[in-house]
Amino acid sequence: MRLEPAVDGVEPDFLERAAESVVENAPAEPLLSPDGDMLRAALAKVVEGVRDVLAGQEPAPLKKAQVDRVRLLRSLRGAVLDAWSDEDGSLLETMRAFETTERAMSEGDEGVAASPFSRNLLREVVHLLLSPLGSVVMLVGTLREERAGPLNEKQHRQLGIIHRAATSAASASSDILTLISPEEYYGAPQRFSVADIIATVADVVRPLTEARDSRLDVRVEVDQPRRGPVNALTQALLGLATRLALMTRDGTVELDADARDGDAVSFSLTGRSAPGSAREERDPFLLFRTDPGSDGYTLSPEALSFSAGRQTLRAMDSDLEVDTADDGALTLRFEMTLPLAE
Repeated sequence: MRLEPAVDGVEPDFLERAAESVVENAPAEPLLSPDGDMLRAALAKVVEGVRDVLAGQEPAPLKKAQVDRVRLLRSLRGAVLDAWSDEDGSLLETMRAFETTERAMSEGDEGVAASPFSRNLLREVVHLLLSPLGSVVMLVGTLREERAGPLNEKQHRQLGIIHRAATSAASASSDILTLISPEEYYGAPQRFSVADIIATVADVVRPLTEARDSRLDVRVEVDQPRRGPVNALTQALLGLATRLALMTRDGTVELDADARDGDAVSFSLTGRSAPGSAREERDPFLLFRTDPGSDGYTLSPEALSFSAGRQTLRAMDSDLEVDTADDGALTLRFEMTLPLAE
């Protein structure tokens, strides 16, 4: 967005319009870049500080926030200088030269996005978490099957709590990895059975539904083998089903797959909790939600899973729909073109 400042001076809303240009030009990258609402809130504080200084006041100290306000200030300064770069005056031209030089020296810096180092660090941290979390989940599964000896009812409940906690953390870690490294799960198309994939997902999800006093219903109406990106499809289904099972209590989790006209296959995942547990209406893909108890944001694990699933599906020329019924039932559905295997 190109700003047009007033000829005789700065318009009253010029800084706000410059801030909006920062939001419009910010990279849209889940987790590593703040969303528009978060950027606007942080930029409003930055603009307020700049206005205080212009009025001869000291800028008010700002609380620590999830957004780097110093980098936002630099982005805001760049937007202002971009708008005024054509004005006469050696001072403005000199400031513009400094800005251009800084950008050239900071090649690869995306302003409000994370640096390549931050991306690599986050990827490595997630990998470090996934391995021990996977071991915990496997060990708990072995103990719950009483392979190491009988368990009493209390021990079963305790292991159930450990299993849910470890699975939830592993699911979130996997979702983060999907968002920052989608290539981890993509591969060449292979011959596969839709029924086998659904069965694999059901084996992982069933202990979660049992621990949440829910029932798992599976229905597959796809008989013939298909060909497609089996690894990515399995990852998408597993991530979505796991999160849905963790969200559903005293109800039913349904996994459905239906063959459609041509080569299309429709997938549907529904969580039906006990009556009276209606869900809050909000953007299901909004990663960071405002925290009523503080001046900040909280990360939504549900939105994290839905965003990761949507990104994986979009890479396979599909998309994820999220619907919430009046009774609180949550349905995730998507359709894919999966040709019959020869």
